[in-house]
Amino acid sequence: PALRPVGRLDAQSVGLLLLTDSSQLVNRLTGPESCEKEYLLRVTPRPNGWQLKQLAEGVQIADGKGLTNPCMVSLVQADDGRGVVRFVIH
Repeated sequence: PALRPVGRLDAQSVGLLLLTDSSQLVNRLTGPESCEKEYLLRVTPRPNGWQLKQLAEGVQIADGKGLTNPCMVSLVQADDGRGVVRFVIH
């Protein structure tokens, strides 16, 4: 069997790319009932408490066709008007 990536890395992201020949593992890790996924984003300007609450509850998608799903959001680092925001989605 051929190797397949589990997920993807976006253009300006850093992380681990897992390769497997098991379609069961791909489905288990990326399917709708998969594990939680954590993202750390460096953002400018640093979001305030109200903005973090809005992100956690769901925000309008740019094309206007819906809302993002609720998720856990926290500010894990803040300095010089910038911040690192942690998102955990399921």
